[in-house]
Amino acid sequence: MMQNRVLDYSQYIQQVRQTIKEVTCEEYAKDPSVYPVLIDVREDEECQLGVLPGAHIIPRGLLEAKLSGVAIGHGEIEPLDWLAQRNILLYCRTGGRSALAAQSLTRMGFTHIYSLAGGTQRWCELGYAIAQE
Repeated sequence: MMQNRVLDYSQYIQQVRQTIKEVTCEEYAKDPSVYPVLIDVREDEECQLGVLPGAHIIPRGLLEAKLSGVAIGHGEIEPLDWLAQRNILLYCRTGGRSALAAQSLTRMGFTHIYSLAGGTQRWCELGYAIAQE
């Protein structure tokens, strides 16, 4: 009998990354307007160290439940329909949680979902600006 191979976190993230769309920090920094919805999926205490300018903060564990709040105040259109028409870029510290979040939102039916490869760690290594929450 063949047994399923159990993946560790790193292996699993590597597998997930093959199923989602990623954007490099350099690509995002070159033209952030391509991704009008930017969501930080780190925990609140992590965000106190700084966030990418213009980011909405929704911790990974609450993302699916709180996502529609990002689109409140955009007229008659339903919040999730408004979001579905936008490129959404997700990020975390290294790109693992944002990859999982991207996979989840894709499974919910969103098609314009991206994860920031390398997360804030790579962003800061490249010397790009962060803002205080």
